[in-house]
Amino acid sequence: TKNIYDKDNLQVCIAVGDQSLIEDGSGIILPFTNRCSDDRTALDDLQITLVNTNPAIITVDITQGDIRLSLIDEQSGQAVITTTVSDSAGNTWSETFTVIVVSVDDAPVVNEFPSLVPVEHDYLTQVELLYHDIDSSGLTAFSNRSWAIVNLELGIIEIVAPNPGYHSVLISVCDTNTCSERV
Repeated sequence: TKNIYDKDNLQVCIAVGDQSLIEDGSGIILPFTNRCSDDRTALDDLQITLVNTNPAIITVDITQGDIRLSLIDEQSGQAVITTTVSDSAGNTWSETFTVIVVSVDDAPVVNEFPSLVPVEHDYLTQVELLYHDIDSSGLTAFSNRSWAIVNLELGIIEIVAPNPGYHSVLISVCDTNTCSERV
């Protein structure tokens, strides 16, 4: 943080400091102009500029005197923000702070199945399996029935029902940390 001032006009702000956010979070609003003081210029008349080194992960702007940090969907990493405040006499105050957006491993998403799937006893029936995982590869899948085999490569569930009747089948699609399930 640096302060540049003359004898007649002292302009100072309290630093906001480094910030740590989580990828799937909502961002943050940091009070700012009410943390500044100037003996010549009204707080609403201070000129504030923001420079963001990494707009691919976060956007930064001033809203009603507050610094607003908004996250870009599914992005993580680090950005350096430089805030510069100027008063009517041309004096400036600046701060450089770091925003770290911590990565989150999102769970796989398994789309809904039809509520009832008719299959013929002892004959192969294929049911479409729609799923995705925004940040993982190498997914695995399984069912709670030995006669319902999940084939992720083809996006199907191969069912050969050994007994007549109504049966529920639980399908799990997993990444390295979490599983999502559908019945």
